[in-house]
Amino acid sequence: MDDIQLSITDLFGAEARGQKFAVYVPNQDRDGRPVDQAHWVRRTLILFSEYFGGATAIPYLKGAWLNPESRKLIVEEPQLVYSYVDGDAFATHAAALEIFLREMGEHTNQGQIGFEFDGIFYLMDI
Repeated sequence: MDDIQLSITDLFGAEARGQKFAVYVPNQDRDGRPVDQAHWVRRTLILFSEYFGGATAIPYLKGAWLNPESRKLIVEEPQLVYSYVDGDAFATHAAALEIFLREMGEHTNQGQIGFEFDGIFYLMDI
């Protein structure tokens, strides 16, 4: 079988954005108390749209983690908000994104905020 090299960009006249940036927006704080998730999902969608041209939210994932301080299992339903980003735009807005993630973490009483970049998962201490 012959290897055929295709350029999707050329075939469809499409712009390629190969790196995905995603944030897990919590629905409860580190002690299991509800937070205003809808507010933070909306703010994340707006911010990503301003910085990267658009964003998508995937509602109600199911996750769990063990609170190391209380030893309590926290079962939650975060929403994933993501955007495929251009590297230059991401670099331009990286400092503002860090500020935003820390603000969300503080206002929702998180110990850490989870996010993904280019297929790698990160936990940022708040």
